[in-house]
Amino acid sequence: MNVHKWKRRPFLFLLLVLLPLVVFLVLYPFLKSSVRDVAIPVALVDEDESQWSEIVQQRVAQDNRVRIIDMDRDKAKVAVQKGDVEAAFVLKKGFMEALRSGNISNSVKWLRTEQSELDVFVKEQIGAELMRLTLNAKAANTLQNWGADVDWEEAFQHADEYWQPNPLFQMEYIAEIPTQGKAPEVGLAPWMNVVIALFFLYAWLWFISLLNGMVQDEKAGRTARVLFLRSSLSGYYLMHFITFVVVVSTAYFLALNGLFYVTNTNEELMTAWNAWSAGVLIGTMLLTFIVFLLGKRSSKTLLVLTAFTFISFTVNILPMEILSVMDTLFPHNWITDLNPWEAGGM
Repeated sequence: MNVHKWKRRPFLFLLLVLLPLVVFLVLYPFLKSSVRDVAIPVALVDEDESQWSEIVQQRVAQDNRVRIIDMDRDKAKVAVQKGDVEAAFVLKKGFMEALRSGNISNSVKWLRTEQSELDVFVKEQIGAELMRLTLNAKAANTLQNWGADVDWEEAFQHADEYWQPNPLFQMEYIAEIPTQGKAPEVGLAPWMNVVIALFFLYAWLWFISLLNGMVQDEKAGRTARVLFLRSSLSGYYLMHFITFVVVVSTAYFLALNGLFYVTNTNEELMTAWNAWSAGVLIGTMLLTFIVFLLGKRSSKTLLVLTAFTFISFTVNILPMEILSVMDTLFPHNWITDLNPWEAGGM
């Protein structure tokens, strides 16, 4: 049986469990570099050069979907016109004082062209940070106006503690060519979806390979001996299914949460993805197991399942135009495209 094989070769078993996580950690520096190259290029002009303008730059730059390029205003205008950057944001002189007084309407200038599309997302990011700083300052100002015996900076920092890491507010900007647009839903970066699809592919294929052990048991006559001793194979099938699910899920969720940890994914999104992934992964393994049993536990059935696994992965990562009804046939789409949290439905 598979469990006895793992006991005889514990190192191999441990390697299989940790393989997707280890491979990801080894390749992550290269992935990070590649993502940095394809991130949204945005010029940021800091004319204020204050503590708060630096805070805004640092917080926006933490998002790996954005590549901040420091420029002066003239170079930023040229870069926008040439298309070297998606847009430019100018933090004007007096930026910090304007925010401290609550006057943010003219503190940032937004430079873009008619071809700019993805900069709306960055606008929301910057707007969120401006609103965060302004409301913190307003709270500190209000306390001082009430005559509270509290230091302004201490009150400001205390107010900042009540914010989540990624607040989302909107504010008005001065845009040279204003256009209507909607910021994309905040979720995982596209490359992370591809990595998760690979983790899912590994888990699914490993589950199928474990089923092959049951085929070998039957060919060697071990299944017949179990049937003779127990008069039923229900317990045999149930024990193997539960064992396989636990082992495969361990490998998948170690890799998934390793991805979330190194990319600083927020806790709410991590929890949502773990919950959704658990349902999809276990459901996929259950359906695979049922098809395996209905297919008379044959090697041919496993070959068909393996082929379907690769088709599911290919359909998920390639930009194919497929009917929405067809999407539901492929488990890889369940875990990404049909994820209600990723789609902004929860």
